[in-house]
Formats: sequence, C-alpha cells, structure tokens
Amino acid sequence: MLFFISLALAGAPCPDGDLLACSKVALEALDEEVEPDFTAMEVLFRKTCAANVGQGCYGLARMHMAGDGVERDAERALELYQQGCALGHEISCCSVADKRVT
Repeated sequence: MLFFISLALAGAPCPDGDLLACSKVALEALDEEVEPDFTAMEVLFRKTCAANVGQGCYGLARMHMAGDGVERDAERALELYQQGCALGHEISCCSVADKRVT
C-alpha cells in the first residue's frame, strides 16, 4: 500500500490513473496498525479531493478530525465531510449528520 502512496508523492500517477483507487489505498493505510506516512496520505487526499473524488475529501476530513499528521480542526473536517457528501460519498454524508448531532 505504501508503495502506491510513495509513487503518488513522487508524481507518478495513481494505479491505472484511478484517483478513487488512489484515495482508497490511502484510507486503508490510515487504518493500518503500523505508523502511516501521514505526509504522503495528506498529499494523496488533497489531490483526490481537489479532483472531486469524495472519498479523498473524507480521508482528509478524518485526518483533521483526529489530528493525524495535520492540525486537529473539527471545523475544517466538517467542511471536508460536506464537500465529500456533495460529491456523492455516502460515508461523508453520515459523518456530516453525526457531527451536527454531537
């Protein structure tokens, strides 16, 4: 997994140029038990979110919510969850609803 993240950092395209697959790889790495490369993940999530891949916005939101490799910022996380939701990412929509209730 981290191989693809390293490739993305080096400017190589995501596997088969698929940004959704690229963000999925980074999300899976975020859930790994080993120490993830947060810098690489942030780059991938920013890249995919900017390309209108809702899953990328969701991943970046999770990083901001937990303070993993970025400044903990619940307000920014909510904005990113909303952006992911607007792009059709259902888990982002659930996260928006959850944050509004709590």
